[in-house]
Amino acid sequence: MLAFGLGINSSGVVVGYEYASDFSAYRAFSSDGGVSTWIPLLSGGSNNTATGINNAGVIVGISLADAGVETAFRYASGTVSGLGTLAGGDSSRANAINTLGAIAGRSNTTTGGNPHPALFYGSWVDLGLASGYQSGEASAISSDGRAAGTLNAASAGSVAFLWTSGGGIITLGALAPGGNSSASGVNAAGDVVGTSDGTAFLYQSADLQQLLDLNTLIPASGWVLTSANAINDQGQIVGTGTLNGEQRAFLLNPVPEPSAGLLVCSGSLGLYLIRRRRSQA
Repeated sequence: MLAFGLGINSSGVVVGYEYASDFSAYRAFSSDGGVSTWIPLLSGGSNNTATGINNAGVIVGISLADAGVETAFRYASGTVSGLGTLAGGDSSRANAINTLGAIAGRSNTTTGGNPHPALFYGSWVDLGLASGYQSGEASAISSDGRAAGTLNAASAGSVAFLWTSGGGIITLGALAPGGNSSASGVNAAGDVVGTSDGTAFLYQSADLQQLLDLNTLIPASGWVLTSANAINDQGQIVGTGTLNGEQRAFLLNPVPEPSAGLLVCSGSLGLYLIRRRRSQA
């Protein structure tokens, strides 16, 4: 069996999806203490994927119908519910859920149309698109409701974005001029992580106002950090990279100032890095 874990909560409950032995279908699951449970399909659904779980145990994900139409779902207290779409749309995705139950994802606004990044608070709210971009989705949502994701241009370029209720969508650019980026994590400070043309990045709202190559925070060690996948409210970052050419997972741990040193310890689970943390506003 081939399975993928896509989310975990503070109790250690993991969610994801698993393929059938003949790869003819896949099903969403939750796993608690090594005991896995299948998540029911929506009516009309043929496959489903669980993408996130919050600390209350509410699970979100994507249901796929035979016709290929995606529908966001929420699973709580043994009941699976479709979340519908933005007005006029026919497809949606749920990618993440925060502690308050707000959901980040996407929905289109016309049948078969391009998806817009959207948040679900009992109904979908369209986050809009920045000028020059025709589609996008929200991939992550912080504990206080900030969202991050990716916008796509007609020219096939992409850019990471940060959304806040007071400022709307802010595009974050790329590490190199003319490059691409995508965001996969955001915390309550507005710090965003993701990847830009194969390199892991960090965007710190309070200080940088630009993307920072995470590889510049580690000394020469054989590590190359390629994708930052999540960041928590303590500033810890997890992601994927290579160590001497072999793919590994990494964890980055910030330390408060005034410490300004860099310490690296590699082990069987990946990379542990201590770096100077920015001053808090």
